[in-house]
Amino acid sequence: MMALKGWKLAGAVVGALMALGIVGFVFDRLFLAPGRAKQAAIQFKADVGGAEAQAAAAKDAVATGERIERVRETIERTTRENTIRIMAAPGAGDPVPAAVAVELDRALGLRNAYQGHGASQRVPDPAAGVGADGNTGR
Repeated sequence: MMALKGWKLAGAVVGALMALGIVGFVFDRLFLAPGRAKQAAIQFKADVGGAEAQAAAAKDAVATGERIERVRETIERTTRENTIRIMAAPGAGDPVPAAVAVELDRALGLRNAYQGHGASQRVPDPAAGVGADGNTGR
């Protein structure tokens, strides 16, 4: 008889645990799950918004890079065309007087300095002039 009481008690405990589990499951489905679903929907919207923003930023970066490349190509083409015109001009191969060469070099150095170019660090001193051997004072 004692064994039968133990089994009844074990059955009652298992039944109580099952009932508690069912109550917990129903409580979760009725009260907790909707909140989790709402939070998941909000998170999904935020993830989609973030992905859309990243895609827009990437698209803008690509477009900016393409514009920069077009500008660089235009500059290179213009430089090549100007070089061809300069070299084809009458007298292009004639020697340049030393005073003109010094002033041109100084002007180009100043232009580079204004543009922040590294080659502008050595701007000639106009007061140094040109020596007898063509030395510009550098």
